[in-house]
Amino acid sequence: MIIYASISLLALIILLVGEKVLPNDTKKVYEEKGYNWNNVICYSSVSSFLLGIISSYLVILFKVPGELNPFFIPFATVITAYITVQSIMTDTRTLLINRYILRVAYLSMYIVSAYNVLTNPYFKMNRTALIIFTLVLIFIFLFSSIGASDVRAIAVALPYSISIGGYLAIQMLVITLLAVSLFMIIKRRIEVNKEIINFKEKFPKMYDEMGEKQFKRAARKTIKHEFDNDEEHAVPVGPYMIVPFLAFLLAYPILL
Repeated sequence: MIIYASISLLALIILLVGEKVLPNDTKKVYEEKGYNWNNVICYSSVSSFLLGIISSYLVILFKVPGELNPFFIPFATVITAYITVQSIMTDTRTLLINRYILRVAYLSMYIVSAYNVLTNPYFKMNRTALIIFTLVLIFIFLFSSIGASDVRAIAVALPYSISIGGYLAIQMLVITLLAVSLFMIIKRRIEVNKEIINFKEKFPKMYDEMGEKQFKRAARKTIKHEFDNDEEHAVPVGPYMIVPFLAFLLAYPILL
C-alpha cells in the first residue's frame, strides 16, 4: 500500500509543481471574479489524493495482476481526479480551465499510455486505437465547436483509458460526446424558448403583425445569433467530459 500511496503522491506533486512554475491565466480571471484560488488547489489536491488512495486500495483488494501495470492506475486516477475537480470549480464559474496544467496532465498520461501499449504485451492490441483516437482528438481540436480546453480535458482522460480498456474506452468517449451534445441542445432550446417569451412581451405589436409562427422564427434566429456570440450563454462541458473516465478508472480493478 505504501508504494501505491507514494505513486499517488508523485502524481499530485507533478501537478502541484506545474501549478507553481507555469503561467495561469485562469487564476487571474477566477480571482477577479472574487473567488479564492487557494480553495481550488486545496480541493483538487485533497480529493484527488484521496481518490488515489481509494484506487490503490481497490487495486490491492481485487489483486490486479502485476502484468497489467497496476501501479499506473492510482497515478492516472489522481491526475484525472485533480483535473476533474479543478475544472468543475473553474469552468462553471469562469468558463475557463487552466490550459497549462492540462498540458502537464495530458503529457503525463500520454507517457504512461505509450509505455503501456509499447512495452506491455497485454495492452499491445490497444496501440492502434490509441493512435487513431489521438488523431480524432486533434481533428476535434481543430474543427469542432467544442472549446480547446474541453478537448484538452478529454486528452487527459482518454489515452490511458484506451491503453487499458481499448474499445470500451472509445465507446465511453462516443457516449460521452453524444450525451454532452444532447445536454447542450436541450439547455440551449430551453434558454431560447424563455427568450422568445421575453421577446413577445417586449414587442407585442410586432407579434400581432407577424403572427406567431413568423414571429417565433425571426426571434429564434436573432436569439441564436446573440447566444452564439455571447459568452454569458456558453455551456461549460469540460468537467462532464472527464467524469465518466474517472469513474472507469476507479471501477477498473473491479471490472477485471
